[in-house]
Amino acid sequence: MKRYPHVVVFLFVLISFCFAGFNTALASDDSTSTALQPQEIEGKIIAIDGEHGLVTIRDKERKRHVFSSASNTVFVGFKTLTELEKKQVVTVWYQSNDDGQLAMKIEKKLDAKCD
Repeated sequence: MKRYPHVVVFLFVLISFCFAGFNTALASDDSTSTALQPQEIEGKIIAIDGEHGLVTIRDKERKRHVFSSASNTVFVGFKTLTELEKKQVVTVWYQSNDDGQLAMKIEKKLDAKCD
């Protein structure tokens, strides 16, 4: 029985590619589950629309982010969006979906003013 080293190498490469594709598929499934986890961002308020439940902030990189709030959005440090003011610093935990960015929790940072 003759040995064919090129056939063995070919089969080894073929099997390696199969496993690499399988691992890539597993990694993509894992990334979709982490997309559902809330993300966190901190920034200054630049606009508030209490009537429509929208808050717009500017982050440290000067990017604008618009968040919608719902009845189950948790507010920390205030009770309604109308209590917020422009230039206040907030942290927003949110999820992105087809409709935009939904705020899960909005926390107003404490003012560090000394009189």
